Amino acid sequence: MQTVEEFMQTYFSESIKMNRIQEDNSEAYREKFLSADYLSKSREEWYEDAAYKRANPALICSVENHGETADVIASVPVGLTQQHRIYHLLKTESGWKIERKGQKCILCNGSDRVEGEICSFCNGVGWSYYGVSKTK
Repeated sequence: MQTVEEFMQTYFSESIKMNRIQEDNSEAYREKFLSADYLSKSREEWYEDAAYKRANPALICSVENHGETADVIASVPVGLTQQHRIYHLLKTESGWKIERKGQKCILCNGSDRVEGEICSFCNGVGWSYYGVSKTK
């Protein structure tokens, strides 16, 4: 079985490949629905975004392995910036699987507090989760 770190590196690598395939396969769709000017601009933005992601790949910042579960915080390229994301993993018979993902809370920015009070958006967790299970 892969380590948590190996699993996440594979996940990030496969995500890049999937995004390239998706972008390549959307060319006919974009040509059908976008004006020439808009298509040209979207290509420029895509190339800029792709170049940024190549130069700034996802990096694992921390791993907390709890045996049957793990939490990974990574710095990932989003647009032309790096943002912290959290991944909650479950150990299965076939290896690690992502149960949910999250990003820093948009209200408290990961601090867990707003004006001295526990953040009402993330309930003091500091992360906003999405996926099957949205709570920690």
